[in-house]
Amino acid sequence: MNIGVALKQERIKLNLNQSQMAGNVLTKSFYSKVERNLYSIRAEDLLSILSLHNIDYSSFFKKLELEHDNSNKLSEVECTNLLHAAYYQNDLSKVLKVQELLKQRDTSKINVNSINAQIIIIKAAISNTLDKISPKEKEYIKRTIFETDNWTENSLRLFAISMFIFDTDDMNSVLTIILNNIQDINSISEDTQKIFSAILINHLLT
Repeated sequence: MNIGVALKQERIKLNLNQSQMAGNVLTKSFYSKVERNLYSIRAEDLLSILSLHNIDYSSFFKKLELEHDNSNKLSEVECTNLLHAAYYQNDLSKVLKVQELLKQRDTSKINVNSINAQIIIIKAAISNTLDKISPKEKEYIKRTIFETDNWTENSLRLFAISMFIFDTDDMNSVLTIILNNIQDINSISEDTQKIFSAILINHLLT
């Protein structure tokens, strides 16, 4: 079961229309596309909608895990949503769930290196051991970022949460690559613009 279907089920259960379900978190138009699986929803917005309607996080994500569709292909959105939920709920079990899915499902359609790099950082953040990330793991994260040739919201988010492992020269190199890739800031989504802006601000503050 995908997130759109799960949200629609919850909305119908609550006897709400799409505008009421979206609240002040999303526009009705955007939310409608999420339900139809045309758009992906950010983890922060998903959690806000669940909280707005007092929908239990654990039950909702459990439904996604237990009633996913019969396809064996693992999607990047599925992994990312689980990892974001793990981070915001401080729930290591969801990170472990992603690791299980990577072993059990077809990963041919996702960037496994990017997912694994996020797993390293999020596991360390949950356990308050960011300073214990090994040199080998840091090198793996850096290599994954330097090999990125398509700077999507997910790849930018990976860089944003891992900036602390880069020295000044490496940081400048990555930013140069990103700036060359994103030549027109207006050509990317508002959410991607926000992450990109946060990266630049964090860099200026370091």
